[in-house]
Amino acid sequence: DITGLSKDKKYFLSFSDVQAIVVEVELNGKKLPAIAWNPWEIDITGYIKEGKNEIKVTLVNSLRNLLGPHHHKEGELTWVSSESFAGRGVWGGSPDQEPWYDCRLKKTPYYWRDDYYHVPFGLMKEPLIVVR
Repeated sequence: DITGLSKDKKYFLSFSDVQAIVVEVELNGKKLPAIAWNPWEIDITGYIKEGKNEIKVTLVNSLRNLLGPHHHKEGELTWVSSESFAGRGVWGGSPDQEPWYDCRLKKTPYYWRDDYYHVPFGLMKEPLIVVR
């Protein structure tokens, strides 16, 4: 329950640690603009009310955890491109090296390991209402 709202203050819903591409917020049945970068917060002044408020938060993820790459020898990559799947670029290969898949079949992987790596996804901390 919210009490003591002031007309002289602004109210923000703040996500201090979110691992997502986009955050969508619906407050009391009103869809607010999507959040896609820092600061991960949205002005809720015109939507919040005294008493009970209903909030719905939807997180949108990328296809990174679905499509990979998942098996880089140095662990999780912070940047991925099409080169990541061809043994070049961030995978550390050069054009004269065999593709990573062929290396794995021959049991001589330059840049492959069998463990899976994924990027985190979700709310790592609860969102807060910030008053300014």
